Amino acid sequence: MTDKPIYTTKNFFVQKSNIPESGLGLFANRQFKKDEILGDYKGKLLTLEDCDNYKDQSHMVDITELKNIKYAAIQPGKKMLLRYINHAPSTVNGKRVKGKKAHNVKFKNLEEYPYVQIQAIKDIDKNDEIYLNYGASFSKLFLRNDKIRDFYSKE
Repeated sequence: MTDKPIYTTKNFFVQKSNIPESGLGLFANRQFKKDEILGDYKGKLLTLEDCDNYKDQSHMVDITELKNIKYAAIQPGKKMLLRYINHAPSTVNGKRVKGKKAHNVKFKNLEEYPYVQIQAIKDIDKNDEIYLNYGASFSKLFLRNDKIRDFYSKE
């Protein structure tokens, strides 16, 4: 990591992602233990109609599967650092992504506000980039980029 962070807190820093052509990424500024909550995925709560009309749909998280909720998505604000978590596919070319390139967090759904948290699925070391698997459909689109596919194919 040679790039200087553009934003730093006690727990995280934001800088150029390790993933080629992926912009900024979120990195751990301390160690996180498996099952630890990294934070709440907060933002503006949107209905389906709001989502269709919303100008910036990047970083939007679908919450339609939650019971007893009238909202469809959470759109994080620019200052919510968890929005910088990049995608990591589970497999590339039939091989499982392992090690520091594998996703290390997941969405944890709650039945009440803030509705979604980010939870570690394994230990995360200080300076590790934080990755989340956004699903198979996202992987399919993400891996169309040759540089990204090569990044994840190499051990």
